[in-house]
Formats: sequence, C-alpha cells, structure tokens
Amino acid sequence: MVVYIETERLKLRDWEESDLLPFQKMNANPQVRRYFPSLLSYRRSELDLKKMDQIIK
Repeated sequence: MVVYIETERLKLRDWEESDLLPFQKMNANPQVRRYFPSLLSYRRSELDLKKMDQIIK
C-alpha cells in the first residue's frame, strides 16, 4: 500500500531507494545533527532506514 499525504507545506510518502543517499548525508552533517549525541555513519544510516521501513510495513 502506498501512503501519500500532502499539504501546502508538507509531503509524506513511503521511502524510496533514492532517499538513502540524502538521508545518509543529512545524518553525517554536523550542522544537522548538532543537537544529537553523535553523527551517523553512512552504514548506520542505511541500517536505521531499513529498520524503520520494516517497522512501518
């Protein structure tokens, strides 16, 4: 089932394979993660994304 919700300011949809690299870059960026305990490696981001996807499905 495809989930897609859109408002004027927000779009929510299922994860796509093309989301992985931007997600990895975001989690490795010190400015983005300045209020988190640490940066995430690309591998850790990939594993987290897969885990979240399994939980949602």
